[in-house]
Amino acid sequence: MAETGGLVVIDLEENDLAEFTDTTAEAGNTIAASTDYILHGSYSLKITFGGSNNGAWGYYTFGAGQTTVYCRIYFHIDTLSMAENDYIDLFSLKDGADSGSLIMGVRIYDKGVPGEYGLYVEARENGGGQIRVNKTNDSIFLDDTDYYIEVYWKAGAGDGEDGFWINGVEEYTASGKTNDNFNIDTIVVGDREGSVPTGGTIYIDDIKADTSPVGAYPVAGGIVVLRRRRM
Repeated sequence: MAETGGLVVIDLEENDLAEFTDTTAEAGNTIAASTDYILHGSYSLKITFGGSNNGAWGYYTFGAGQTTVYCRIYFHIDTLSMAENDYIDLFSLKDGADSGSLIMGVRIYDKGVPGEYGLYVEARENGGGQIRVNKTNDSIFLDDTDYYIEVYWKAGAGDGEDGFWINGVEEYTASGKTNDNFNIDTIVVGDREGSVPTGGTIYIDDIKADTSPVGAYPVAGGIVVLRRRRM
């Protein structure tokens, strides 16, 4: 059941990368639509890190800057090789295309235990470009498991808001923020500015951004199933 509407839907179901404004795979890495692992539909985005300490990402620019954005993404870590506390960008929301200011970002970091990862969510506020970091110390993400995360950011002069949910469960929300120097015009998917892993593969699917809550991927019968399916 394909999703529609919103600011953008990227589901890879055309078996190419045409839904992105542009993509980049730096030396040694690859980014492509793939059937190697499927979260929903027939294809997922496969990003492979070849040990070159380089990045791989795609981005989509909405056009007009937005002052309220919700963004949901599904992901599956096959494996990632990183030093403890090193991280990769899972996705980020930016002001000024893919090289612009980071407004909100989701990063996966190595917890120092094989096959276990944690998560950072960063949200920008006014005042010298400072970044507040929220770290899900108690959340453990495992190899070979499906997850989805949705983030929320609203600009305001003392009434700004941000938050995020993992698999539909609220992890953090905050209000009273002063972040009205910025808006969001771009989503970047994949690792552009992280520590960069020395190897590994991650699958990403069903990316949707909107100005209202997105929620889980819709499936027939209204039941959401996080599948673990290899082709």
